[in-house]
Amino acid sequence: MSKLNLDDPAIKKALDDVRNDTTKTNWVVFGYVPKSNEVLHVIATGEGGVSELIDELSDGKVHFAYVGFESFKTRKFVYIAWCGEGVTGLQKGNFPNHAIDFAKFIKKSNPIHVQVNARNEEDLNEDDIKEKVKVAFGSNFDAGKAKQGISEGVKNVQEGTSFHL
Repeated sequence: MSKLNLDDPAIKKALDDVRNDTTKTNWVVFGYVPKSNEVLHVIATGEGGVSELIDELSDGKVHFAYVGFESFKTRKFVYIAWCGEGVTGLQKGNFPNHAIDFAKFIKKSNPIHVQVNARNEEDLNEDDIKEKVKVAFGSNFDAGKAKQGISEGVKNVQEGTSFHL
């Protein structure tokens, strides 16, 4: 297992830019330096959210991303660990440990509210990610109904009624 190399100072700067309210940057994508399976560098940054970020991801590569979302007038941050379906060999083998190492690195100075592990674009539906953020922060006010199997229009069972299975 190779250790993820995070020595490039541009990595921390890009993460801080996403987190900084005074910049418009709301995402950053990282990947391995060409011909390396352990040295990470910044690939791209942007202002267009997940839909724009997806254009930077490759089916045959490992990427890590950090994205900011507005949720109830506060910023929430999502860490995306991408291992494209075409990734093979050493990169695929190192991916789980590198994903954990990078998450730990981010958490040293930046929050991660939700982590998404993705292999293809369908795993990165922006509405689904926003819903995960909402649920993670108790903003999902119908969660109790969903967990209890309650739906609108269902009447309560009369007291004293028993059921036998």
